[in-house]
Amino acid sequence: MKQLQNNDVWRQALEVLPDNPLPHAISVTLTADDAMTANAKRLADQWREIDGVQYVELDSIWVQRVEALLRIGKIGLALVTLIIALVVLAAVFNTVRMQALSLREEIAVARLVGATEAFVRRPFLYQGGLTCAVASLIAIALASLALMPINEALVGLSRTYDALFALEMPDGVSLALYVAAAVVLGAFSARWSVTRHTRY
Repeated sequence: MKQLQNNDVWRQALEVLPDNPLPHAISVTLTADDAMTANAKRLADQWREIDGVQYVELDSIWVQRVEALLRIGKIGLALVTLIIALVVLAAVFNTVRMQALSLREEIAVARLVGATEAFVRRPFLYQGGLTCAVASLIAIALASLALMPINEALVGLSRTYDALFALEMPDGVSLALYVAAAVVLGAFSARWSVTRHTRY
């Protein structure tokens, strides 16, 4: 109504009207999830049965496109996560192996004076866990910086669809769990490597 009142063609016609003749319209934006298409159809069917609702328009094609993009993104992230985990496993394994071989004589002397296997392995476990913890924190910082130009590009794309998209970092609890998982992975790789290459 305000947009029409600002239009010179409609202003005089609208001044003779006692009130706003345009019907009420409500625009609903759904939260993106795996069941977005099913939820949109279910809600549209429920709203059509409400008294006073004359018309419900559902942009199901757009919802299906967004859902497909989210599904592709999740599959891609899962594959990238698996590849990165294997790379971390191999990198930590090789690093600990090289250090264990360089300390071969020191480890042998420590065992001769009564050092236990746990005592020999502990420094390598700390090294693997600490390496992965620092690497994961650096990765989180770099990802946060990378989101800025990506979101700027997404804003231009989303405006063409009359919507607003933005990528966000996971919450603090999830990030802490990711860092803890990286530490466990690094420690496991270090234990595996030192167990294999200190038996002599």
